[in-house]
Amino acid sequence: DLDFDATMATESRSPSFSLSALNPDPDLLRWDNVSTLDNGQLLYNGWLNVPLVHDSSWLVQQFEELPRVCLRVRVVLARHQPAREGPLLVHCGGPGSGRDCARAQLPFFDLLDDGQILSNFDLWSIDQRGVNLWGDSSDPDMEDGIIHPEPPPCPFHYNSGE
Repeated sequence: DLDFDATMATESRSPSFSLSALNPDPDLLRWDNVSTLDNGQLLYNGWLNVPLVHDSSWLVQQFEELPRVCLRVRVVLARHQPAREGPLLVHCGGPGSGRDCARAQLPFFDLLDDGQILSNFDLWSIDQRGVNLWGDSSDPDMEDGIIHPEPPPCPFHYNSGE
């Protein structure tokens, strides 16, 4: 984990505090590294804690803890923070696209040449289930520039400790 995210998110929360990519709920989102793109925008990589089942979760959670999964995510932060327009999920389709989709598509977001999308939206992308793109030589997922065989471990655990 990046220490500043979890600490800032838990210590500075108040009724007027709003969650964002830079101030996530540490029970749902944790960043493990950050890098700067050639255009100066910041790129964060991390884990999102999501329920495995969505359609009947309200019913199931009355009787047992819902199964949850770790989803590898990436965000290219808006040039102006906080992002005025909020998050925008970028999905390149499939099969095989992953969390690098938002970064790879950056040149195509400025269609009117006014910079509005890149300035006002945090651009999110995800690794789809079953896609293991970790360690791709073109992937700037690690600040140290070294290609690692596996991603950092999922930081979330069930109440049972699993």
